[in-house]
Amino acid sequence: MFGNLARNQRAQWYAVALLIAVATVAVYHRTFQYPFHLDSAAHVLNYPTFDEFAWKNIHLRSRGLVDFTWTLQRSWGGDAPLGYHLVNLIIHVAASITLFGFLQVTLLQPRVSEGIRRHAFLLSGIIALVWAVHPLQTQSVTYIVQRYESLMGLFFLLSILCFAVGHNSKNMVFWRLACVAFGFAAVSCKEVAVVLPLVILWYDRALLSESWKSLFRRNWFVYLGLMASWILIVHFFDLPPEHFQHYGVAVVNETVITEGGTERRTVGPTEYLYSQTKVIPFYLWLSVIPNGQSLDHGWRATFSLVDALLPGLFILSLIGLTIWATFRNPLLGFWGGWFFLILAPTSSFLPIQDIAFEHRMYLPLAGVLSVLVLGGYQAISYGIGQQDAAGTDVLGRVVLGIGVVAVLGYGVCTIARNEVYRSSNAMWQDVIAKNPQHFRGYSQLANVYLKEGDIEKATPLLTKAIELYPTVGFTKAHGDLFYEQGLEAIAKGDENLARQYFEIAIRGNPRDDRICVAIAQLEQTQNPERAMAFLRRAVELNPNNSEAYNRLASIVQHYDRPTAISLFQKAIQVAPENVHAHNNLANAYAHQKQWSDAIRHYKAALSLEPGMQAAAKNLAIVQEMQKASEGAAGRN
Repeated sequence: MFGNLARNQRAQWYAVALLIAVATVAVYHRTFQYPFHLDSAAHVLNYPTFDEFAWKNIHLRSRGLVDFTWTLQRSWGGDAPLGYHLVNLIIHVAASITLFGFLQVTLLQPRVSEGIRRHAFLLSGIIALVWAVHPLQTQSVTYIVQRYESLMGLFFLLSILCFAVGHNSKNMVFWRLACVAFGFAAVSCKEVAVVLPLVILWYDRALLSESWKSLFRRNWFVYLGLMASWILIVHFFDLPPEHFQHYGVAVVNETVITEGGTERRTVGPTEYLYSQTKVIPFYLWLSVIPNGQSLDHGWRATFSLVDALLPGLFILSLIGLTIWATFRNPLLGFWGGWFFLILAPTSSFLPIQDIAFEHRMYLPLAGVLSVLVLGGYQAISYGIGQQDAAGTDVLGRVVLGIGVVAVLGYGVCTIARNEVYRSSNAMWQDVIAKNPQHFRGYSQLANVYLKEGDIEKATPLLTKAIELYPTVGFTKAHGDLFYEQGLEAIAKGDENLARQYFEIAIRGNPRDDRICVAIAQLEQTQNPERAMAFLRRAVELNPNNSEAYNRLASIVQHYDRPTAISLFQKAIQVAPENVHAHNNLANAYAHQKQWSDAIRHYKAALSLEPGMQAAAKNLAIVQEMQKASEGAAGRN
């Protein structure tokens, strides 16, 4: 790579690389002790450890390489966040320096304009520095689990750098083999890297090869090798639909609140494409003005073509400009293609549960910044209008000044953005502030309070999450905890609070028949239909739940006494010690004037609970009515 550089140029290159590293560390140095967020801890710390290194621990599949790094770090460094943050930062620094090298090689290509080639070193350094310290990258660096994105990005850049360096190199075979090897590594980190062959193909035709014929004659084996990396994602085709539904990919549903209640809608390829017409302009906005960043945007799907039409026309115009630039300005055309191709797997028509996530812009951001910097340079150059040495010097100083301001400005924004990651409380407060209508911010902040033992603060947040997303589910720990809290609230006579607790509990453990019965107990008077639904669910989940049969029969008897009697009998059958079922069945028999059966069950209730005054009183009444009935029968 440095073969054509003089000693002083190499020194300058190393100096800029060191500057990139120092600047990146400067904006991320406070993050080393920041905790895991969202799914980071649950995902990363779920990987097993091993006593010694073995190749069998590396799985040759997409994401397998990053998964191996989790296992490796847990085995050698434990579960403290420090090591994970440090590795993420090293990956990002390496990727930034690799981008700097790739940009310099690219901007020195003969098809690039003379002015850009003259300032290739300066322009490459500015783009790479801004990319390294840009706040949009925080989600790929500070949010630990997104190592999938950053490590994929590093290998992606290394692959295309090797391809560019090897184009006219004496060691072409070595560079081509390295290109393919890094391509495999990129796909083994994340599926997005499957577009690498297409990106390199665009680069090759736009800036290197003179014709399609010479391109394939010279590099066909490289493209064949890169496309062979797609075998790493073949295992996805053998996975059942339930797997994709679990991870929110390809099979995506969304709950929509309408005037008639809640509605479950499928987010298919068309709806997802509609949604991306709004997401992509938002990404571009954040690339220039990083205002409104959030770990979890909670972007809702767009189901109407009308809503997607205007932003869709904007996206189509950008694609049109990219195609036009491919012929008129191949360099800018390539970077436009870079942006759209790398975003395509996540931001086109393949439905993904989370419609917008900032880490998806890790590599595409390089395309946006390159277009802005290189396009801006050409505009300034045209404005100055001087092609002599003096004009070139002025142009260089102007570009350098703007670059320094951009690096400092974005660097300060990154430091500020990273502060949100300092605690889970701060992170989820920020998510709620950015999108008050997104349920996950409330449920995750509630988790923070629950870990602190503050149930009072957690309850309204979980209730709000249910209000915003009626099908939201919580953990089993929520179910157990809030069930106990609900029972305590009933004991204190606070039924409204008990309802809140049980509503949360049933979402944490929807297969808990005890919670179903508890909810039915509260709803039995005010909403008997809802109570019956929960009681039927309870006996379905647990056919031996005597109390569920008993309470269900108590409601049913108001309009169908024979069915109620059979339900009371079932309650006693599965639990003969259920004193209330005996008493209720006795009452039902009494209403049917089946005196002997009523007396038998009143006596059974009293044998179980001798102090039950209601049963004793009713027993006496029924015995008198039985005597009266027998006396009347005797007189007849």
